[in-house]
Amino acid sequence: MNQDELFLWEEEAQNALALADFDDIRGVISLPKDEIKLQHWGEFNNVDDLRYRLEEIYDSAWYAHVPFESGEAVFDGDSTGFVIDVIGDRGIEEFFEAIAPPQQSKK
Repeated sequence: MNQDELFLWEEEAQNALALADFDDIRGVISLPKDEIKLQHWGEFNNVDDLRYRLEEIYDSAWYAHVPFESGEAVFDGDSTGFVIDVIGDRGIEEFFEAIAPPQQSKK
């Protein structure tokens, strides 16, 4: 994704993941503390929880920054679609698959 073409709310979600720490020893992805907003974005041990948090980050920035005209948002937000794309681009699902314990065979 071209950073120059992103809306602020898209940048928020993408930047959170860009600064993430992939800890394959502990099996988590940690989103960093935001020094400006003084909030910790958290640690995640599965793709669904991480996706949900990134959608929250996107939605929060969308509601805070999208311009409104006559009570309607000028731009539509699509946190789910955007976050799924970002997760795919960064190989998040592959990370969690690679660290998952082997499945036991049924005998």
